[in-house]
Amino acid sequence: MELRQEFRRYATDEAQKSIAGKFGIYWDDQMQDWDLVMADPSWIPQLLNAYLKDNFTDDEKFAIMELMIASFDDLVASELLDANEHWHSCESILRTECWLHISSIHYWSFPLKQDVDEAFPISKYIRPIWTEVKHHFI
Repeated sequence: MELRQEFRRYATDEAQKSIAGKFGIYWDDQMQDWDLVMADPSWIPQLLNAYLKDNFTDDEKFAIMELMIASFDDLVASELLDANEHWHSCESILRTECWLHISSIHYWSFPLKQDVDEAFPISKYIRPIWTEVKHHFI
């Protein structure tokens, strides 16, 4: 199922640069897929804490979530997600703020590929969220 065009969102360079500056993460305007390149599971606690407590714009929240999901994907690939207590908080944000993160939910759930081998490692954790919220956005 495809996500309707009006709900598609992408991280802006300004938001990524702002987040990079606030957290001391490398950013370059020539960098493609910043969230994937800079993903690092060790940043999850700090990113999550700031997301929940600081006053970020929607664009910044979107960029933070993209970086967190990519970092969680690295955790799943290393088979450590089940031991990570922060996933449940992130999952809760994705559900309650699905209107902001629906593009990420859709992308990472990989709904067009039902074969687990063709999906992202995190897809099996995000697909239930997609299933729950998709009726608002397709």
